[in-house]
Amino acid sequence: MSENSIRKEIVEIGRRIYKLGYASATDGNISYRSGNRIFVTPSGVGKGDLTIAGIVVVNLEGKILSGKMTPTSELRMHLAALRLRPDVNAVIHAHPPYATALSLAGINFDDYLLPEVVLTLKRIPTVRYARPASEDNALAISEFIKEYDALVLKQHGVLTVGKNLLDAFHNLERIEFSAKIIAIARMVGEIEPLPKQEA
Repeated sequence: MSENSIRKEIVEIGRRIYKLGYASATDGNISYRSGNRIFVTPSGVGKGDLTIAGIVVVNLEGKILSGKMTPTSELRMHLAALRLRPDVNAVIHAHPPYATALSLAGINFDDYLLPEVVLTLKRIPTVRYARPASEDNALAISEFIKEYDALVLKQHGVLTVGKNLLDAFHNLERIEFSAKIIAIARMVGEIEPLPKQEA
């Protein structure tokens, strides 16, 4: 994929995230790896306001290679995920309301509940709280991102990865749709996990 195509796709995914309400104001961040170059969203720009020219390029150590803006403050978390997962190229962090709300309420996704989620994501672990943009935040996801493509960050939204940006975005959609179903189910009754043999 060309550099311009990568930038365009990041902008498009950003607009989808904003339109769906998965990130408000300047929240959320997106990155894509191409060789040793990481294309990442800038700090302080809403996901619906991203521009092709505003995308920043860094190396795997976080050194800026091109771009006039500051990369996202969550760069450490993106780099940790990309270093630990050579099989993925895209990382998305957002604050989808249902998934984030469930984490605030101490409700996690660890049980096997929906067959589509088990087939695509296995399970969705909840990562302990760590201060956003900190080195501890990068450490907190490291234990789980090696094995899972979607994580709930306690009191801090979600993190998804994928082979490409659309793949990571679909994982984000799956996690939020699952959270919505779980929230509705808890309002109307008890939740029963899938039978063990089915999971």
